[in-house]
Amino acid sequence: MALGSASTIDYDWNRDGLPAWPGSRKRTRNSFEGVNEMPVNITGFSDKNSVRGDASRLTGEIHFEGAGSSVTFGRKCVSGSIRMWIGQNVHVQIGDNCVLGHLEIHAAGSNRVNIGDRTGFNGRVRLLMHEAGDITIGVNCLIGQSDFTISDMHSIVDIVSGRRTNPAASISLADHVWIGEGALLLKGVKIGAHSVIGARAVVTQDVRLRASPLAYPRGSFVPASPGVITWFDTRRHVSPAATRDCYRSRG
Repeated sequence: MALGSASTIDYDWNRDGLPAWPGSRKRTRNSFEGVNEMPVNITGFSDKNSVRGDASRLTGEIHFEGAGSSVTFGRKCVSGSIRMWIGQNVHVQIGDNCVLGHLEIHAAGSNRVNIGDRTGFNGRVRLLMHEAGDITIGVNCLIGQSDFTISDMHSIVDIVSGRRTNPAASISLADHVWIGEGALLLKGVKIGAHSVIGARAVVTQDVRLRASPLAYPRGSFVPASPGVITWFDTRRHVSPAATRDCYRSRG
């Protein structure tokens, strides 16, 4: 399907949520605004949702389950097979030149996902948002196969006050962060720029700028000397200014 800039395509949808020829009982409108073919399968009942940008190098599926949502891809992103389950009032913004791997996004409703330019995902990375909240990932990040979750997916209630003690909270990664394979980032954590999270880490608290923590099952951290570890992507042109702060910190 070749799509022109700012074009809109109307689909009919059958009761299974799959595209159907005109005459189906349920009609919905998804707008596609891009300049290239989009080999991503769009499914689900929706009302005025939108998918925009350059998806010519992407494969996978986006399923809408609600209204007022959008997914926007930057230029020259590539992927294995992505999967997105998008609820109501969800907005996903992906920057330019991202490597998405087998990224999975589950956003139940009232969520925002922002992924910065030149960020790469290796293998299956899951961004889980079963409650309202956001996940923000900066530019030039490397994300190994891992899970991000902004909630416990259940409530824990104080029996005296009746107050919930484990509300959902957003997750944010600053620029140039490296997440090792098998890491688990839990609700509310903030990772500082140029930090490295080790493989199998369980991150339950904020990580400071340029930290190299080793996380243990209890969530405690043993930070290494700041600035000892850094990296850059030799496959792409990255200005020295993008990483000079890392090198300065090495002393």
